[in-house]
Amino acid sequence: MFKLAELQEKAEAKARELFPGKKYDSNMATMIAVGETLREVDDIDYLDSNVLKALSPMSAGMGAWEGPCGAVAAGSAAIGLKYGSSDPSDQKQIGIAWEKSGQYLRWFKYNKFGSYNCFDLRAYPFDMDKYTNYVVQT
Repeated sequence: MFKLAELQEKAEAKARELFPGKKYDSNMATMIAVGETLREVDDIDYLDSNVLKALSPMSAGMGAWEGPCGAVAAGSAAIGLKYGSSDPSDQKQIGIAWEKSGQYLRWFKYNKFGSYNCFDLRAYPFDMDKYTNYVVQT
């Protein structure tokens, strides 16, 4: 059985391997790090090509606009894959996903980085080490 700290270390190392300057943006690097880490302990396919395809425009603030950081979008999507439901009548499960995602967003904004808006997080002067930390911490 894996311990949470071991999984976190593995995911952080994978995120650093994939981002920055590699072929993945923050959203893809985050989801791939989550997926490759959890494949040993979870039966969810976080690396499904449709999941990664759906994340592709969510980089740099949703289409390079002023939206959530790609790491934030991918983190919330991973929570949805784990706790959500594709059945709109399953309000109990969808409510659980909302609650978990809300906890994650509050943690990201209030406990870690002060915002989850990509425009705010990429403040000038740009610091790639700081930005990499958003992906790694997610």
